[in-house]
Amino acid sequence: MVGKTNEKLTVFQGDLREEIASFFRNWKNSEGVEKSQILWGIISVAFLYGMIHAAGPGHRKTIVFSLYIARKSPWYEPLVTGLLLALLHGGCAICLMLIFKGISGSISANTNAYTIYMEGFSYLLIIVVALFLIVKETLEFVKSSKKQEKSDVALSEDASEKKIVKKQNNSFGDLVPFLISGIYPCPGAILVLVLSFTLDILGAGIAAVSFMSLGMAIPIIIVAYF
Repeated sequence: MVGKTNEKLTVFQGDLREEIASFFRNWKNSEGVEKSQILWGIISVAFLYGMIHAAGPGHRKTIVFSLYIARKSPWYEPLVTGLLLALLHGGCAICLMLIFKGISGSISANTNAYTIYMEGFSYLLIIVVALFLIVKETLEFVKSSKKQEKSDVALSEDASEKKIVKKQNNSFGDLVPFLISGIYPCPGAILVLVLSFTLDILGAGIAAVSFMSLGMAIPIIIVAYF
């Protein structure tokens, strides 16, 4: 369970969705320069919507915050991690929409059902990874404590081993499970894609979701650097 989202934030998100819908309808019926201008409006509002949407509960902000409290990393890594999580989140929605658009029945119902399963799998993956890391770090702590009782030579060797272990633990490969946990479709992206699909302008919807993902990356990256 998560806390109730701020009502003003919810209303603002709804207004932005309505603005995107209005842009979609106008874009479909326009031509030439006007069509290009409206497209810029679509991606601008979608980018802003992504930022506001990701500022609410979820979107792996707690995970990246916790991860970088305990992890030493180069300055650019939180930037890459936040960007990849957001792009995977939005990209997964696009993939699901492309899969279900050729299947009969309610496309919104199909995507929503699979969203629930995929989000559940991602949470399960996080739990499994967390348990593995707890056991691993506990064993290494016990092993290190025993080595401290040995001679200065042993302690010197132990220090070298610690450096090696630390370097290995901070490799980018350790982030893969957390990045995989981002592979579930964003509900906000699904809303925009269903709307664009209904209007038969899925290409514009994909463009909007791509810029929405870039917007969602901003709050995640900020939290990672915090």
